[in-house]
Amino acid sequence: MEKKCSKCNEVRRTSEFHTHKSGGSKGRYYSWCKECERKRTKIWKKNNPERMKILARNWAKKYPERRRILNKKWAKENPEKIRIATEKFVKENSKKIMLSNKKWAKENPEKISGYRKKYKMNNPEKIMAHAMIHRRIKNGSLSKPEKCEVCGISGNIEGHHGNYSKPLSVIWVCRKCHLNFHTERRTQCNGEAKR
Repeated sequence: MEKKCSKCNEVRRTSEFHTHKSGGSKGRYYSWCKECERKRTKIWKKNNPERMKILARNWAKKYPERRRILNKKWAKENPEKIRIATEKFVKENSKKIMLSNKKWAKENPEKISGYRKKYKMNNPEKIMAHAMIHRRIKNGSLSKPEKCEVCGISGNIEGHHGNYSKPLSVIWVCRKCHLNFHTERRTQCNGEAKR
């Protein structure tokens, strides 16, 4: 069965037309073909960004599970976009994130305590290595430098373990460089060239 599109005037199969879902025209075909409808919708979306935001929010509220599945699928297919967007957001909102994290931690001490206990149970080698460094600094047998070994900045210097089986082998770095080391490690899917 065929039908003529009133927009492009092409004769197409009826499967290339949407059908009305409700109202007096329920079950009848649209007068425009799917391709022309797609073009019209694309133009409308471009000309109505604020309305699109409202519609997207309403759809997400109405179908939270479908939204979660679609978001998960998109994130899996676009890891590089996720990484770039996350880095940009963190860079632009670092103080806001830090304040939010502090506020959350203050309001949820039992969760923080639970996370710490779980971390200690799952990472005994890391805990031992950290404790050994702290003890050595405290008793004076190990000294912490004043500058980051990577970028040379002064300030709050931390010890980064490249290998927890060698607890006294650390690189002394600032917080930013320390986070960079761990970010690089997470993104290396094959586990090569770990620092």
